[in-house]
Amino acid sequence: MKKINRLWGALFLVVFVTGCPDGPPQILRDERNAAAEVADYLSKVVDEESAANAKAVLDRLKDRWESIKKRRENFLKLADKSEKKEFSILQKQPDYDSEMKATIARLKREGMRVRGIIFAFSDEKVVSEVSQFESKVFGGQLKIPDDPMPPEQKKLF
Repeated sequence: MKKINRLWGALFLVVFVTGCPDGPPQILRDERNAAAEVADYLSKVVDEESAANAKAVLDRLKDRWESIKKRRENFLKLADKSEKKEFSILQKQPDYDSEMKATIARLKREGMRVRGIIFAFSDEKVVSEVSQFESKVFGGQLKIPDDPMPPEQKKLF
């Protein structure tokens, strides 16, 4: 009997304690971190070797960003109004908003810096990939994702 109770206890731990569901705080944190990581890699480009290193991680960063976007979309697709409102409130918090704006500005500065030094490189493929680094990862210029709860819905809630 004790053996069966231990098995049920172990099963309970494995099933219910092994992780928490994907929610707004985790998604927003991952968006911030991914955007900052892209800016970090771009800031490390100072010569042809470092540009090649940045180009090597380009696909990984793009896949990571796509995964985060998909998680956001899936969560919002299944979320009710209160969850969307919570997401909207968390997205407007100063720590997320100001960090994303700072990362956007940093990406712009680093992009201009890299475009200024990159044309001295001999490998045209590296020049092309690194000069379009931000747009290759984010599918364009990084911007803060849209508010999950538009103003007209907030009035109704």
